[in-house]
Amino acid sequence: MAAGRHFNADLAECGFQQRQQALAESFWRLQEQDLDQRVALLERTLRQSSRLERKVEPERRQEVFASNFQGPFVARGQSTQEGIYVASVPQTVAPRARQATQQVQVQRPISAFLAGQHESISKYLNS
Repeated sequence: MAAGRHFNADLAECGFQQRQQALAESFWRLQEQDLDQRVALLERTLRQSSRLERKVEPERRQEVFASNFQGPFVARGQSTQEGIYVASVPQTVAPRARQATQQVQVQRPISAFLAGQHESISKYLNS
């Protein structure tokens, strides 16, 4: 009778291990599918951006870039070529929200900069 109990325990342990392996494999497959989807999305985005760049005339590229990005933001000792550019946010915000945004920019300029409101840091540094 004791041998039967060991056999059942071994069988249960084997079933548990198989379930664990099946779960690990399904998790791995889901991660792989997610990765495949992300790669496909990145490839599509790159293809679209390369098509858009070809449509813009070379002399208008700088104009388009300047209207979409703010900068360069440079650290002390860096040249403007080493600076970073940040995507600008359109000013289509309701007046109440704009007022709250300006209040945050004054009270917490570094947090506002990290949240994408890049003009707050220049106001802070200039004051």
